[in-house]
Amino acid sequence: MTLHTLPEVVLVKILELLDHSDVLHVGEVCKLLQQTTNLNTVWHSRCRKTWLLESLPEGCCSWKDAFILYYNEYGEFIKCYSTIRSLWNKVEVWLEKNNPDIFHSLQPGIKKEVFTEFERNHEIHFPDDYKLFYRIHNGQVNTQSGLFGSLLAGSSNDVCVRCFRPFEELVNIFEHGSGQFPIFGNLDIYSYFKISLSVLDHATFACTKVNSFKLIAKPYIKIGSEPKVHILANSFTEWIQSYFGKLMSGHFPVLHSQFLLYDSDTEVTYTSHSITVSVRWVFLPSITYATSSYGYRVKMSMAEDAPPSKACQLVSRHWIITTESGKTELVNGPGVVGKYPIMRPGTSFSWNSFTSFYTNCGSMKGHFTMELLSDPSTTVNIICPQFKM
Repeated sequence: MTLHTLPEVVLVKILELLDHSDVLHVGEVCKLLQQTTNLNTVWHSRCRKTWLLESLPEGCCSWKDAFILYYNEYGEFIKCYSTIRSLWNKVEVWLEKNNPDIFHSLQPGIKKEVFTEFERNHEIHFPDDYKLFYRIHNGQVNTQSGLFGSLLAGSSNDVCVRCFRPFEELVNIFEHGSGQFPIFGNLDIYSYFKISLSVLDHATFACTKVNSFKLIAKPYIKIGSEPKVHILANSFTEWIQSYFGKLMSGHFPVLHSQFLLYDSDTEVTYTSHSITVSVRWVFLPSITYATSSYGYRVKMSMAEDAPPSKACQLVSRHWIITTESGKTELVNGPGVVGKYPIMRPGTSFSWNSFTSFYTNCGSMKGHFTMELLSDPSTTVNIICPQFKM
């Protein structure tokens, strides 16, 4: 059997085992292979796998043309394109249904020349997955809701929104600042990304000119000359997959179209006297550099089937705050965030506050004293379980 007597289906199967560049080189061997490598069956599956294309782009007459079109535009991202594009596809569908404001705020991607010029002028090389992320969507515009969530501290009126900022804004901050590059977000000192080290609220990006990213969970506390850090992810892809995965699976509570970054993975709960107290926390690097600050969100709910006689009103809070070194502080005070919520069967009340440690981490626990509405002289203590930050 010779090459010319091989069935076309066999040749196509063989070509499927080759890299796209090898397929193009094979097509230069002879007329038969040139014709075979031009077949739509050879390139259709490649376009679906590599570029996630289900239909021919406008202006393309064949799937080979489509592959070349996308390769010329996104070829440098061929190893990560399907991962990042697929992630964006899922997020777009989810946002359109669950948060139209953010969905409609997303801008078209930037041209590759923008990154090329910036990297050449500043001798900085961003990771391919981060660049592709911006090639698909270049930030948000005209919105008060941040794609990367919001943080609350003290009261529901104190909101720190983490918008997905257009790349041009980040470049402007970098070029008119002190050599710090903000990865996406807020214009506060701890959201900035230095070429050697950066912080993006609860995640820190460390980057060098050799295309390496590290994501760090907490602000660095210097021990001698070296910072103490906790690695969250080894690449931008790893971090963004985790964040978007949690976003779409409902890990973050939603308040007025804002995704509050109190991850359900941190939640602890405890039920006493028919009232369940749940607490979630998040790291707050932007509050102060000298301490480790954490925001926490408390939700108090009375069971629907609780006897009406258990209805009560919160009168005071009592916290036991313990640092990493074991030092304990007692904090007592009236109400919570200036309020005295009443709990009846089926009702709930949530509030946000924060605490700081001079060590890297710590914990809190305590109870809330409640007066029975039927007999204010009778009080009960509603337990708040320990939450370690």
